[in-house]
Amino acid sequence: MVQCPVDSRHWVPESSFSKHTEACQWSQEGYSKEDYVSAPSSSFFYENHGTVFAMKLDQATLNEILSRVN
Repeated sequence: MVQCPVDSRHWVPESSFSKHTEACQWSQEGYSKEDYVSAPSSSFFYENHGTVFAMKLDQATLNEILSRVN
């Protein structure tokens, strides 16, 4: 089990950590599960744009980057 970085009271299996963390963040921001599930992807804005590149970050890296901003 891994502790949720959004809510330290949550402990989740590693296999569902990413999904839980994203859903938990949405919940903390006041969104419902329906809002989270139906949220559209913004990737279509960038699909045919030659100078914009998609990048995926794991939660630990994202947290590290965000901690430097504050």
